[in-house]
Amino acid sequence: MHWQSVNEFLTMGGHGVYVWSVVLLCVLMLVVEGLSLRQLKQKTRKRVRRIQRLASKKVFNE
Repeated sequence: MHWQSVNEFLTMGGHGVYVWSVVLLCVLMLVVEGLSLRQLKQKTRKRVRRIQRLASKKVFNE
């Protein structure tokens, strides 16, 4: 497709509301997924450190 103006591109023949809402939703979900993965990574690192601390205490106690 060839658009003559930016406005034609944004409206996309009357379907722009649907197209851009889906694009916005996809971007939003990617951001949420990234933040969720970051939080999961931090929790996992804390758990690993805790397990390592407990394991080292157990070795010294035996």
